[in-house]
Formats: sequence, structure tokens, C-alpha cells
Amino acid sequence: MGQNQFSGNNLDIDLGADGPTENDLHDRDTGPNRLLNHPVLVEHTLRRISAGNYRSTFSGTATPGSRVHIFVLDASGERQHARSQPANSGGKWEVSPAVIPSGAVRALAVTTAGATSEFSPAFLPSQRVKLVGGVNWFAWTGPAMGIEEAMSPLLRRLETVWVWKSAEERWVGWSPLVSSAPSDRHGGLQTLETGDVVRMQLSSRASGDFFVPAGGAIERPTVVALKQGFNSVTWLGRGVDSLDALAEIDAAQSGLIGNVWQWDGDSWALIWPRLRRAWDPGWWAFPPLWIRAIRDGELTLP
Repeated sequence: MGQNQFSGNNLDIDLGADGPTENDLHDRDTGPNRLLNHPVLVEHTLRRISAGNYRSTFSGTATPGSRVHIFVLDASGERQHARSQPANSGGKWEVSPAVIPSGAVRALAVTTAGATSEFSPAFLPSQRVKLVGGVNWFAWTGPAMGIEEAMSPLLRRLETVWVWKSAEERWVGWSPLVSSAPSDRHGGLQTLETGDVVRMQLSSRASGDFFVPAGGAIERPTVVALKQGFNSVTWLGRGVDSLDALAEIDAAQSGLIGNVWQWDGDSWALIWPRLRRAWDPGWWAFPPLWIRAIRDGELTLP
């Protein structure tokens, strides 16, 4: 299990030596490990149960009788995050790990005989955002969702929401305090897209948790498109050390990245080019970023 995409060596469990194998109905095919179907992560939810305590629950489907192992990559490296009880006769399973996942996860199924499946596609879990009164920045890792639905838990505390559209070089915003006439909808923020960086203004005394819903499976490696100029983006790819990743990208795509700023919870800190005694953000877990691109290109690891 150590050699997979999360380990950074670009290898993966490949039962048929022919790339990812599609799941088949009833899982009755033949081959290595009987080409065991990979589990499907359907949902992840977070909820607060008491001060400082949260309930994190994954659920999905897998071959009946198999256990689902969920892996996450964070600053401590690749580690098993949770293991379910055997999937029931209908293939349903659920597990509630003790800690909140710190990034995208993947899962594999293991039979009672010890045979493993291939890994599932990466999955964006729900994330907890700790809000304060005033300005908050965070990455929207949930699915594409109408702005009113996305912000519904915060309507009593929310003043404004803004998203910078890099391709259009403009801000689009929304406020529950202002009624939107049909003529206004063309220029306002109507939908949050996966990967949007959100600037949220809350009332001065507001604080607490906001749970971004699970974004679901990522079928293809995430590539961030950059336009020449300023880009407001996040990193949805596999877990990486921020400065190591920027160094690799800069070496492979010279002349693409000018400057990178990351939100540190209070202000925007310059993290690239690297300066002595500058803040080291460490491992990237859906960071809000501003990137000044020297030219058009893509933010992806070589």
C-alpha cells in the first residue's frame, strides 16, 4: 500500500497492469485479486457535537464483506485515516474516524482473505472553516452550488461574499442584505465553483465554525489554470509541501510564477520568492492563494 499516488512516486496499485480498472456490476470478473472493485466514496459530513469535538463520517459502497480503508496525506506523510466494518449485503458501509481529514482522501477495499482493490479516485471531504468577525478567506472545496444555498448556514451573520474571477479580471459579489433584481443577476455572484477562493465579510461579533460540504470525487488530476496577472486560486491536488512544490513548478516552468501570497489567518503573507525569515506555510491543505503569473500557464507538478 505504500506505493501509490499519495506517496509521491506516481506509482499506484494496478491489478491488471493496464491502468485503473473500471468497477463492474456484482464484481464477478477474474484476474489478480479477482479485480476487486474499488470502494466508492459517496459522502462525508462534519458536525459539531460539543466544544472542540466534531463527528466526521464517511459513507459509500463497496463489495459486500470487504472493509474500506481510507487514506489521507498530510504533514505527517501518508497514513491510514480510517477503516470501516465489513460492507453489508447491499454493499453499504460507514465509518466515523476520530479526527477530521486534513486534505483529499482515497480509499481501497480489502477482503477477509487480504486481497486489495485498486485505489478509488481522490475525494474532497467536507472541511471545517473557523470563522471570525470581520474578513475571512477560505477555499470553496464543495461542489458547484448556488450562492444562497451555500451560504444558508451563515445568513444571520453574513454581510458580503466576493470571488475574484481571474479569467475575467473582475470581482463578483453577493450579499443577503441586498435584494437581487433580475437585472442585477448577470453581474453578481450566483454560483460557487469548486476551487473558488472566497472573501467573506461577517458581522463584527460573529465567530464559529462553518462546514464546507464534501466536494466529491476528483476523476482527473487537478490543474490550476493561470492567466497573466493576478490569480486567486487554491491547491486541490495531492498533499505537497508548499515551498517544495513551488520550487519544482518554478524549475519545470521557468518564467511562469512571479509572486505567491498565502492567507495566514490574519493577512496575506508573501511565500514566493522565498525570503529569509519569511513565513513557511508548510503542508498545503486547500490554501487560499494569490499568484501573480508572468504569463499564461498551468499550476501543476512536473
